[in-house]
Amino acid sequence: VQYDDRTMSLVFAPVANTDEVNIYGTDVTNLKRSEESLRESENRFRSITEHAADFIFIKNSEMRYVFVNSAMQKLLGLPEEDICGKSPEETFGPDQARVVRAVDDKTFAGETVDETRKLEIGGEERFFNTVQSPLTEVDGKVTSIMGIVRDVTRLRQSEAREKDLREKLARAERMQALGVLAGGIAHDFNNLLSPNVALPSLILEDLANITTAECPRIGEIRENIAAIEQSSLRAAEAIKDIAVLSRAQSTRKTPVDINEAVKSYLSSNEFTDCRTLRTEVTFGTELTEGSSWTVGTPSHIER
Repeated sequence: VQYDDRTMSLVFAPVANTDEVNIYGTDVTNLKRSEESLRESENRFRSITEHAADFIFIKNSEMRYVFVNSAMQKLLGLPEEDICGKSPEETFGPDQARVVRAVDDKTFAGETVDETRKLEIGGEERFFNTVQSPLTEVDGKVTSIMGIVRDVTRLRQSEAREKDLREKLARAERMQALGVLAGGIAHDFNNLLSPNVALPSLILEDLANITTAECPRIGEIRENIAAIEQSSLRAAEAIKDIAVLSRAQSTRKTPVDINEAVKSYLSSNEFTDCRTLRTEVTFGTELTEGSSWTVGTPSHIER
């Protein structure tokens, strides 16, 4: 009964053998207000959780779901009645349940957990960030927990792509620095090697008219000078490779006769040194008849 601003609970008790009735009244105003406040709080909680994009749940002391919001129902593809009352094993299967229980165990031990774990939902691996905390306690023991879960798969993928891009950028910067260094080295070596490339042909011209009568070893001297020239030309090609690394120059591919490239290498000092150092190795060649053409850089093929 409402009396002014108070709410009264009345009990009518007839008096035996009389027409009288005893009326007992109790002021339940505070109780009614508490009930209304509780209903309002439950309605607010329900409104917030039902419109939340995150997955929200409550579990009891047996780690069984007693509440799941609409987002979590949609995630699992099940209505609330098919989720509530079930354990993680019944909901996710034994393998995924181990991941879920590992977080639940910490929360029931009294911890507030904020972790990101990987779960397989509907055959798809996804990353979920879970914030769980104890909800109720009895005699210091946690009797229920509440969790808010967010799908961070796209965030993880974005972070992975960003990390990959950073690593690629770092590699590019290192290669750029190496290229600058290589360009300087190539320039210096070119300057040092220029006389070795240019002078042998001039010397050979000067020695062209000298006979063996005048110099018995003139043939050997010419061969040595020619060998210096060939080695210098090979070194110049190697320096071009360094210049390519620095992006100061680009390689130019041309038709190359592989047979001639092999013959050129077999007559080089490099091959002679190799045979001298590795006497236990038997070298042999079997070239095709005629020419065998390919496209490339002659110096690279010879090396």
